Amino acid sequence: MIRAVAARTSRFLRALWHLPTNLRKVRAASEKERHSQRSNQWDEIIKGFERAMTLSGYGYGQPYYVENLTIKCLQEMARVDGWNGPQSGEYLYRWKSRAPEGARQLTEFVETRLRTRLSHLQAEEKAAQEREAKRRCEVYRQWFEAKKSLLDKFLEVAERRVSLLDDYGDENWDSLPKEIDRFLLKIAKSENDQDAQEVLAGGLKKDEYMLPEKYRWLESRLAAEFAIYHGKHQKPGPAEFENFSGIDFEVYLAKLLRQSGFEDVCGTAGSGDQGADLIRKKERKENCRSSQVLARVSRKQCCAGNSGGSEILWRR
Repeated sequence: MIRAVAARTSRFLRALWHLPTNLRKVRAASEKERHSQRSNQWDEIIKGFERAMTLSGYGYGQPYYVENLTIKCLQEMARVDGWNGPQSGEYLYRWKSRAPEGARQLTEFVETRLRTRLSHLQAEEKAAQEREAKRRCEVYRQWFEAKKSLLDKFLEVAERRVSLLDDYGDENWDSLPKEIDRFLLKIAKSENDQDAQEVLAGGLKKDEYMLPEKYRWLESRLAAEFAIYHGKHQKPGPAEFENFSGIDFEVYLAKLLRQSGFEDVCGTAGSGDQGADLIRKKERKENCRSSQVLARVSRKQCCAGNSGGSEILWRR
């Protein structure tokens, strides 16, 4: 009997000895559980604000978008958890300057989460815009390929105009933008595009944003295509006649006429000209008069090999 009482007393004393330690463990476990529940609540609140974020709220008129959302998020956390958060309409930097250390760390965490979300939204928007731009470019490319015959004609006409040398011996690159505008206007008329016609015809001041996008795309594409075409059609002279096309030979003779003193050398319209290809004009110093010549140029295969020449159709 005495031994049993002594054993129970011993167990009671040991339990009493370890009671503070056990209480601390219970309190720590309870605190850990409460902290875990609080963290889960905060995380759900932050996720709710992240889901509500949109790019439409960011930008013009909303320079402090993330800062304002951070304040609202902290106010919601304070309401749920029962502590004093930032005041309504308070600036974020002012709240940071007066918040306790723990609240300030929480503020930095929330702001970082929201800024990261905004960065992801911007990256997604940029990727979507790039995909859409590629899709539109593919549509424009197919539209461009459907105009292949008109493109070939444009390249020939532009080559004639650009290759004519001025008084200083330079090519007339100033004529290329005008020729591109003429070509774009022709395309707009063929597709009955009134908006593009109004811009290209000069009814409105030509502006990058006033011209429909597909015409701006075609404008840059035409310049690039002509640069390639023009580079391939630079011929050094008669030794290369066997590789000349009709347009190449006509351009070559026009350059020679310029170098020989003729002025206003230009190509004809291409139809209704009785077969003429070049019109050239030259001043006569002896009687202060000018002569104008209409000529037909040709390159043809003869028994002695390739030859080229010009035939005067009319002189005044």
